This record gives sequence, C-alpha cells and structure tokens, in this order.
Amino acid sequence: MLVLATMLYSCASMGRPSGGPRDYLPPIFVGSSPAQGEHNVMPKRVEIEFDELVQLKDQNDKVVVSPSQKQNPTIRTSGRKVVVEFKDSLMPNTTYSIDFADAIQDFNESNPIDAFSFAFSTGDSIDSLQISGILLDAHTLEPQQKMLVGVHTNLDDTAFTNIPLERIARTNDRGQFTIRNLKTGRYRLFAINDVDRDMMFANPAEDIAFFDTIIEPITLTSLTTDTIRKINHEIDTVVEVMATQYLPNDVLLSMFNEDRRSQYLVKYERQDSTKLFYIFGAPADSLPKLEILEPKPATDNWCTIDHSPTNDTITYWLRDPAMISSDTIRVATTYLRTDSAQNLSLTTDTLIFKAKRDKAKKKEKKKKNDEENDSVKKVEIPTTPFVFAATSSQEINLPIRMRADVPLDSISPTALSIAIQQDSDWVFLSNLPIVQDREGDLKNYHADFEWEPGMQYRVTIDSASVRDIYGLYCKRIEATLAVKKLEEYSDLVFNVNAPDSSFIELLDGADKAVRVVTVENGTAVFNYLAPNTYYARLIIDTNRNGKWDTGNFAEHRQPEDVYYYNKALKLKKNWEITENWDINSLPVDMQKPEDIKKNKPEKKKWEQDKLKKKKGQNDDEEDEENFYDPNNPYSNEGGSSFGTNQFQNGQQYNNRNRRY
Repeated sequence: MLVLATMLYSCASMGRPSGGPRDYLPPIFVGSSPAQGEHNVMPKRVEIEFDELVQLKDQNDKVVVSPSQKQNPTIRTSGRKVVVEFKDSLMPNTTYSIDFADAIQDFNESNPIDAFSFAFSTGDSIDSLQISGILLDAHTLEPQQKMLVGVHTNLDDTAFTNIPLERIARTNDRGQFTIRNLKTGRYRLFAINDVDRDMMFANPAEDIAFFDTIIEPITLTSLTTDTIRKINHEIDTVVEVMATQYLPNDVLLSMFNEDRRSQYLVKYERQDSTKLFYIFGAPADSLPKLEILEPKPATDNWCTIDHSPTNDTITYWLRDPAMISSDTIRVATTYLRTDSAQNLSLTTDTLIFKAKRDKAKKKEKKKKNDEENDSVKKVEIPTTPFVFAATSSQEINLPIRMRADVPLDSISPTALSIAIQQDSDWVFLSNLPIVQDREGDLKNYHADFEWEPGMQYRVTIDSASVRDIYGLYCKRIEATLAVKKLEEYSDLVFNVNAPDSSFIELLDGADKAVRVVTVENGTAVFNYLAPNTYYARLIIDTNRNGKWDTGNFAEHRQPEDVYYYNKALKLKKNWEITENWDINSLPVDMQKPEDIKKNKPEKKKWEQDKLKKKKGQNDDEEDEENFYDPNNPYSNEGGSSFGTNQFQNGQQYNNRNRRY
C-alpha cells in the first residue's frame, strides 16, 4: 500500500503539461441555415455555425445587413453559432447579405474572421457583383474606420439626401470596404459618418464622401498567384490559379465635412467690469449689431472691439465709465442665426450682463489692509502691461513680437528702439514701427527687422510711449536678444511636380503644420529650420486662397487634393537638404508615414508575437503592412491589387493612382 501511494504521489507531482503552440487560427465556417448562397428562402432567423465557440465584438458598429432594415435585426451568439433574427419582412426577389467585417472571433484567443459575409436570396438567383475601395480623410489621408459606404441605383443627386442607401457596407480598420451582392447596373457611390443612423445625408453636420462618376461593376477571370501558408503564417506554397476579379476594386473616396456649422450664440458673459464677451457657433462675414438698452452710453464711442479673424469670438472692451461701474448691462444683440430650415435669418436677443466683482473686491480689501499695516505708504502709478514675447533668444527669420493685456489706443513712432552690441558697447541702430499682427487684433503686435546672424541686440520700449484705451501708459521695458547663428539652422528644398497653385505644409510629429511655403516653378524652399524631425503635406490650392478647402455635395465640389511625402525628414544643424518629390510615385493611401498615422489597424496576435520575436534580432525591420492575413482579402499578399486596371467601358476608377 505504501509503495502504491508513493507511485501515485510521484505521478501527481510531475511537471505541468504544455498547452501546445498558440492558437492563431480564426473560427472556421462549417454550415448554416439557410445555406450560404441559398435561393428562394424567406428566413426569419439565420444560424451560422463554426468549428469552435465564438463571440461577437462591436457588432453594432461593424455588422451591416444589406438591403438595410428599418428595424435592426438582433444579432447574438449561441455556443458555436451566430444567430441573426430579422424584425422586418424580407423583400421578394432580393439578395440579402450580412457583412460581419471582423466582428466574429473565437472565444478563447479572440482571433477574428476578417471580411466574413453571408448571403442568401429570396428569389431564383443571387447577385454577385462587388465594388471595393478605400475611404480616407480628405485632409489628413487617415483611413476612416467603421464608416458606412453604400450605393444608389437612383442616379439623381437628391437620392443621397432624401433616400436611405440601398446596399451598404462598413469600412474596416484600414479604411477599406467591399459592397457585395450587387446586380448588374449603374450605381452612384457614397460614404457617410451616419451619426443619426438614417443612412442618408440629411444632417449637414455629418462627414461624407461621394464618387464623381457612375460605376458599372464587372467581373474578369484571369490567372493569378495564390500563397498557401502554414499555421504560423510562414509561406508554404505559391500556386497559380484561375481567379475572378470583382471590379472596380480600387475606388478612392475622400471624406470631408462641409463645415456647415449652425450659427447661433453659444456663450455670452461679462468677464469683468470692462468686458462683454461673445462666442458664436460658426464664422461670420460681419460683426453683430449691439444696442445698449441700460445704462445708456454717453457717446457712440462706448467700446473698442477685439475679434477673431472669423468673427466668432468677440470681446467688447467698455470705455464708458457709467457702463463700467454699472452692475448690470442690458444689450439688444442682432445677428444672423441658423433657423430650422438651415437658412440664416436676422434675430435679436436681449441679453443681461452682470458684473463679476467679488474677487476684485477681496483683492482691493487685502491691498488696503496691507497698505494700512505698512509703516511707509507705497504709491504706485498704474501702467498698462506691454511686454516682449521673447526676452533672450531671437529666430533669424521672425520679427520682434509684443503683447498687450488691454487694447492699445496709441503708439509713438519712436516707441521701439534697437541697438546692436559691438565689442562691449551698444550702438543705436534705429527706431522700428510697431504694427498690429492683423486687423481686429488689438493686443498682438510686431516689428520687422533684418537680423544679422550670431549678433546680440537690445530692444527697448520707452515709458509712456504706448497708451491703452483707458489712458494708461506703459512702463519702460527692455530685452537682450541673441540671434541664432546660421549653422544652428537647417535648410530644406523640395523639387516637386505640382502646380504653382500648391503649397507645402511642414509638419511636426503630431501631424500639425509648423511652416507653410508656396510652390514656385516646381520648388518650395524652407529656410532657417530648427533641427528636428519633420514631415510634409502638399495641397493643390485650386482657388489660390492659401488654405485647404473642403468639398460641397450640392455643388459637386470635391475637397482639394492632398499628398504626403512618404518619409520622415530628420534635419540636423547646418544641413542643407534637397528632396525630389513625385506626388504620384506612390498611391495616395500608401503615402502617409506610419509614424504620424493615427488610425492604424489593430495587430493580430500572430503579428504581435512576430514583432516581439523580431525585436531580439538584428535584421532590418520589416514593413508591418506586409504581414499577410489569409482571411483578409485586402492584405498585401494573396489579395487583389489591381491599381491600374482599365475597365471594359474605358473608365479608370482609380482616379489618383490608388492601390491597396
């Protein structure tokens, strides 16, 4: 008995058995009711079975039924099955498709099935044509994920704004889409960020995209290569097979917002006794009209207006003493407001502004107590704050910048003087005119000067040379500015095949513009750049207004075309770099560098493990986009990539050399 117990204990204490290799395989479809592609069925319920337990992830955002349903079907899992229960009656002689995207995953490892779709027909045949493409943000070229893409057979322009899309799909995490089970025919193609879930462009605030030309989908059969891979995704065999191409498969949609923001009064307040502050919901061509109801101002010159370039943020600086001292001001404000029909109409609101004095009173009381406790009374002459933006270092290509806290009323022509250091002495050079940064901005000022590299300058503003709207003068201010040497900068030149109506934005690592230069005769020059890592975006400025312009569906106007330089630009001190940029050398969807791309596909577990394994190796890093997913028809190997197809009707749908 003792020997037997010892043997049992020995067996029980053996090492834990290995779980085997990690499971990278997604669930495998094994059957359904009705069958995949079955004809002449009117199911109230669809059951799709897999070879293992499954779960659904984000089905509300990923799964779409086409044609769309007035009431969304119930979609759930039951063990190894995905169950879809329809709430609407199905239409006769119609092909229905359920596009799951990557919502179906196995239960244990969450391996998704990419681009899984199920179809059946209520008639005698099943429609099988497709339209595929990619949806990018028009301005940033970011892939647009989980967006609704659909078609209309009604070719009228008003269909998109009045009728729900007929057949739909959602973009995946790469912005790619496939609208399946289409009939032979002519279609208009649209995309929408369907906030109100009505599947049409009835809400002007929604992001949209539209394709300019009518699409007629076709199929072609041709010899192509297919890659068979092992469980660990390594290549096993490459074979040639006859395959059906569903065309077009390279349509680009550029998503934009028309920026038709509703105009209304967002906020109003009396920030202190001297300021009335307004914020409006959208830019305006003119300022609102104000009528002071109480207390009545003594003169028409009762305020000074400081406003943003687009007139949507406005500060009225009060100049009338009676108004400043009044606790309450009643103002009739007349402005353009968006009505229920989305039209601008004049409206007048009577607004009450109450002064905020509590904090000021407390400060005044504390100041009075402090003065009473001092043995020697302090006499302070009030001044208006006016300061230099920089007090030590000066960029060679920038002006002297100054800022006031209160709008200025007058500036002496000799207010600002500049001197240069020569040996140990300061040599006066000249007085510089101080000007506003822009019209309507009464607090930001600058003075232009041609700096000599590596030199020291002293800039001075004399006391009482600047006066604000309340009659207070500035005190004397002074700053010593060291101008950077030329060797501390980098210069960057682009030779680019773009028209002179274009401009290039130099971007930081957050995809934000830090410098803008216009293309002239195929060249854009960036001088005096601080050493850093930059990126570049080019905009075809069609209307030559110096900014990127969005599109407009009613006007059939696409947003202005955007291109990215596909590499990071790592600039060091005293470098001069010339880059030749062919904006058409890469498809637009492949141009934006991964380092600044925000909408990236989620890595599969096998991709994550492969990357971890590669971190311990010294091999050159592999482009992450080259990973192949056998369940994803859009992946780089094994999938379709027909970026230069010329179709039977002579229409090349790939309108800007897209490929994916």
